This record gives sequence, C-alpha cells and structure tokens, in this order.
Amino acid sequence: MKVLVLGSGAKEHALAWAVSKSHVLTGLFVAPGNSGTAEIAENIDNVDIEKPEQVVELCKKLNIDYCLAGYLPALNSGVVDALQEAGIAVFGAPKKTAQLETDRLYARNFMQKYKIPTTHSEVFEDYKKFENYIQNYEGRIVLKRNHPLTSLNVFDSACKEKLLDFGKKILENEPLLVEGFESGYNLSIFVLVDGTNYKILPPVSDYHKACDNDAGAITNGMGAICPVPVLKDETYSAIRTTIIEPALEGLRKEKLCYKGIFFFSLLMTETDAKVTSLHVRFGDPEAQVILPLLESDFGNMLKALEEGTIDSFPLKFSSNSAVGVVIAGDGYPQIQPQSQPVEITTLYPERKNLLFHGATHRNGDGRIYTHGGRCFTIVGIGHNIVKANSHAYKGIERVKFEGAWNRNDIGNRFFEE
Repeated sequence: MKVLVLGSGAKEHALAWAVSKSHVLTGLFVAPGNSGTAEIAENIDNVDIEKPEQVVELCKKLNIDYCLAGYLPALNSGVVDALQEAGIAVFGAPKKTAQLETDRLYARNFMQKYKIPTTHSEVFEDYKKFENYIQNYEGRIVLKRNHPLTSLNVFDSACKEKLLDFGKKILENEPLLVEGFESGYNLSIFVLVDGTNYKILPPVSDYHKACDNDAGAITNGMGAICPVPVLKDETYSAIRTTIIEPALEGLRKEKLCYKGIFFFSLLMTETDAKVTSLHVRFGDPEAQVILPLLESDFGNMLKALEEGTIDSFPLKFSSNSAVGVVIAGDGYPQIQPQSQPVEITTLYPERKNLLFHGATHRNGDGRIYTHGGRCFTIVGIGHNIVKANSHAYKGIERVKFEGAWNRNDIGNRFFEE
C-alpha cells in the first residue's frame, strides 16, 4: 500500500509515523511535510494541496493507494471529492460534509435537527445588535467566528472592550456566534466511520488555553492526554447514545457519510456533556496522544474502512497512557514567531517518549528551524497519566530553541486530587 498524507503539522507527522509501522506499507509520502516527516517519508513540497487537481495528479504519478486528507483548507477546496471521482481511496470528508466543521451555523442547525446537546449560542450579523447584547450582559462570554478556517477563531473574556473589539473585526466579514462561558473540562471523542459502521477511539482531553491553570489566550491546543481516567462508564455510555449515535444517524439521513474520522469536541460540566464543535478530521494535539497507543496495524485499519468493515476490525489499544505537551514559539498565539534554529538531544526510548514536529523545516545548512507557532509535540508514555506526564516533561528538556515555551500542567487536573 502506497500512502500520501496531506499537511505539514505535528498531527500529520503522527499520522505518517503510525502509517510507517504498517506491515502492508510499500511507500509513504507527505505533502508538503516537515523536518520530522522527512525522517520517515518522502516529502513533496512542490504541490499546492489546496488545489484538488494537483493532488489527484500527484496521486496518479506516485500510484497512491490511499490518501489521508485532514488539512481543513484542502477539505474545503474539495480535494476529497476530486480524489473520489478519480477512484483513489481517501481518508477524509468531502466538501459538503466538511461544512460541519467549516460552518458553525450549519453544524448548529444539524445538531438542533438531530437533538444533539450543544452549547447555546446567539448569532449576530449586525455590530450594533451585538454591541447592545454585550453591554447588557454580565459575566464571561465566548465569541466564535462562523468559519473557523484561521487560527484566531475563538475568544473569551469578561472585558466588554476586548469582546467588542474582537467581535467587530469578525462581523466585517462573517456572522458571529456568542455563548455564555461555562466551567468544565474539554473532552474529545473520535469515531472511525466507514460510511455505514463505526468504532470509537479512546477518549482524549485537550488544553486550549495558553497558560497554566487554563489562563491566557485560546490557542489551537497546547497539550492533551489519553485516555481520560475520570470519565465514568455511565457518562461514556450517555455520550454514545445522546451524541454519537444521533450524529451518525444525521450523517446517513443528510447523505453526508464518508470514510475517516468524526470528532466531537465536548464540554464536560458537573451535570452533563455538550458539544462545542464538530470536526471531520483528527485534532492536533489529540492525534499525537491517540496514535502512539494504537497497537493495531494502521494500514489494515485503512483497508477495513475502505471495505466498510470497520465494525469487525480488531481495533486494539495499549493499556498505557499518553501525555502530549506542545512546545511553541515566542509570541504564539498573538503573533507569528520568528524562525529559530533547534537543538534536539537524544530522547528516551520510543516506548517512553515520542517527538512530533509541527512548524519545522531544514535549511540548506542541514539544521532544523522553526517557522511558526506550535513547533513540536513531545509525548510521554507510561502506565498511568502520572508516569506519562513525567516522561513528557523530561523529554521537553531535550528540545531547545530561543523563545521556546510550553504549559507546565498538562494532565495535572487528572491526578492532583
């Protein structure tokens, strides 16, 4: 099996790493990739993955058997549709289905129609009405742009001035969703779907805020853990019956089925679980903590998805835990960090530590350089969250570049008590 992975982040490095271990693999390519994927695959950097015709042409040229498409702008451009029309097997959602992630109003209407519990939101298209709402609201508010195709698409604050400033910029181009802030922790549920059947992966909890104790700006993710030790069986069962199964029924009735991953981002409060957003691809950094625990052959899993037999596939995960900590560049997420040379010393054995590259590349001098916000995800693996946390933070000491920073509390909320 020849496989092409589309993208250049730490998620794509983790996917390529998982695929590279398959016994049925005969070729592995990543477009465009990064300095990490270059160590295990052939990077293709002369193709625009947001142009479906170029991706199809590349697949035909390389005789690709399976394409993993999880880069959102590429999904939004219709790359999956084009690959399907060309008869190339693809892990990813077509453009119509991708609206569940690229259009929050579309997703909200979908969830309302199929009675899926979700956070309540008010929708604004007019700044004056939005301003009046904010001025008369007391407490913390979450603002979400309708089309989350950029990095800064969610903002929360109790400061009216900051809320109005953020909202005004969004409303110049698109609708704005406004939600009251609710306390709880994030839970990510990933479901493998083959168009008819499904398999649920181990639960993940991710950390969106930049600073320890969930303070600071919202980011695309600064860390994650898998599995989630506090998740009770009855809660998990309720999520399945009230959220996952109605959503899958909705996919079938709306003719939105696809082969790939369906990802539910949930807010877990003291009383219930609510969907905050839907996604049609693996999350980052969630993928970096799920995939290291997968013991089944990834290539065979792709075959089962293509054949529509994922429900009978022997999906097996390790009993270990994984903690992933993102190492970011100075200034992220407010500004684009400057490129910095990186020094990486030897990590622990793979059974304890993994390093997935994000925004990195190699210059002509052969050295690794950063070129963006989230540069690496260091993953610690251990027999519980405490051990995995320890291995992750010891691994961080071995990755050095100017301005590097990370949260210091990933996983703590699940073992402090």
